[in-house]
Amino acid sequence: HNNVRSHHRQEVIQTSESVITMKSFQLSFALFLISALAGLPSCLAESGARRPPKRSEKDDVELMEIIKGRHASILERLKNINKSIEDHQSGSRLMKDDMKDRAKQDVEKYTQMINDLDFL
Repeated sequence: HNNVRSHHRQEVIQTSESVITMKSFQLSFALFLISALAGLPSCLAESGARRPPKRSEKDDVELMEIIKGRHASILERLKNINKSIEDHQSGSRLMKDDMKDRAKQDVEKYTQMINDLDFL
């Protein structure tokens, strides 16, 4: 009986570890994206010379708004990731597959965000 219990605890510990690994992967991925996005305005400034003359200041302002919006949504997502790590550590048990699926969705979503910014 004791053996079963310790085996179960081992499983819970492994699940926690894999969830936290998954979360820290998400975190570092999101941070990488934020730094990529944060670098955009300066890239935009540097590429000024190659910019078609048609572009107006208004276009640039709109572009910056889009970037800021993306930035905010990634930061929001980061807060949620942090929160779920805390929730998990405080004892709620999350399913591994569920975490993998969510992480996969995040990766897809962030990739989509980066792709959306390609027109820059």
